[in-house]
Amino acid sequence: MKKVLLFFSFLVLGIITYSTDSKAYVFNNQNVGYNPQYINLSSGNPYLSHLNCATKWSYQGGKVFIKEFDYGGFVNIYQGFVDTDNGTYGVCYYNTNRQSDIRYYRAFKNASSAVRNETVVHEVGHAIGLSHTQSVNNTESVMRATGFNNKAYPLSDDKAGINAKY
Repeated sequence: MKKVLLFFSFLVLGIITYSTDSKAYVFNNQNVGYNPQYINLSSGNPYLSHLNCATKWSYQGGKVFIKEFDYGGFVNIYQGFVDTDNGTYGVCYYNTNRQSDIRYYRAFKNASSAVRNETVVHEVGHAIGLSHTQSVNNTESVMRATGFNNKAYPLSDDKAGINAKY
């Protein structure tokens, strides 16, 4: 009887202390450092204002501060438009582990302003080191593999991932 009581005591203690706060963020091999810079390659394009959503990763309490290239230092993220259709809004191509090239496609141009902004934040998330989140945290991450949260800024899982990486 004592063994059964002891077993159930440990079981209850385990259930009480078990954390459901799972970390679903997933890293990629990108490591841009704490002060990455981006440059927009498509000057004069009516969608350029959306590309500045890259700075949404520069949030209070964050460890990474992203800014537009000021002609000093190293460009980590190149962004531009391609007038073709590849079935997606954008893709982040890795040139090196410190430099990425993000291309936005025709679907991006045809999307709502909210979707364009969220797409930029998502693709820049790849450029600074995050892969797609595990599906359990889709509502807590802009790094979801499909669909949108209609939020053009990093969410709790994204912030936890970047703060853990850097």
